[in-house]
Amino acid sequence: MRPIHLALPLLLSFPGLAAQRPDTSVGAVTAAAGAYLSEYQRQLTYLLADEHYTQRVLDRSGAETASRTMTGELFVTFLPADRAWMSVHDFARVDGEPIAGRQDLRALLQRDSVAGVARQLMARNARFNIGRTVRNFNEPTLGLLVLEPRRRSQFSFERTQVEREGDVDLVTLTFQERRGPTLVRSVDGGDLFSSGELTIEAGTGRIRRTLIRFPSGPVAAELTTVYAHEPKLDLWVPVRLSERYERREEAGELTLCESTYTNWRRFEVDIRIR
Repeated sequence: MRPIHLALPLLLSFPGLAAQRPDTSVGAVTAAAGAYLSEYQRQLTYLLADEHYTQRVLDRSGAETASRTMTGELFVTFLPADRAWMSVHDFARVDGEPIAGRQDLRALLQRDSVAGVARQLMARNARFNIGRTVRNFNEPTLGLLVLEPRRRSQFSFERTQVEREGDVDLVTLTFQERRGPTLVRSVDGGDLFSSGELTIEAGTGRIRRTLIRFPSGPVAAELTTVYAHEPKLDLWVPVRLSERYERREEAGELTLCESTYTNWRRFEVDIRIR
């Protein structure tokens, strides 16, 4: 009987042929996030979500002195001329009761610009805020502006953590706003410097979480936005915004707010940007 020779594949392992992990340096991560945002600005436009918003006010001892719940819709779009996102909160109910005389968001946007409608609804919604802290910059996308390419040079960044989640490297960067004009201005128009944290996927630049603080002044403010994948849109969208405002005077006060966003969809109506 003649011998049988089998050709077996030779399996070799070379470290250099293994899947390369993405660069997690500050420069690489911020550059990837900037590229991600350039496309995100086009995608996160004319979107609508259902919003559930709670407010709680605590005194210096930690006792709750007031609470409020509001429900409605959140409209989000990007304004190319301003290089900024704009959020329009259209609340329909306050503590379970319908808002009297409320005008439909779609009708308002057909008659006025996005900025004009935002000002109208901001003034209306402010009537229902509780506590002594005046606040009007509770936009879930505010923290994204830190990484906007035209603004990035205003900030310094430092890498503080790299975590592995499945096959994704998540990088946490801290940031400090170094020069103006700042993202948010004080009531008297002065610069209000920010600091905070960003959680970003290395390689893709996808932004998972933003935390932005405004520590100076009589009120210390902090806003945290968490993003998650929305399968219907195949897009990462804000799903939760947490706000914290602490008054520092002797009769101090802490205001805690949380918004959740669900049922994201495209906004179907003819509107004017400016």
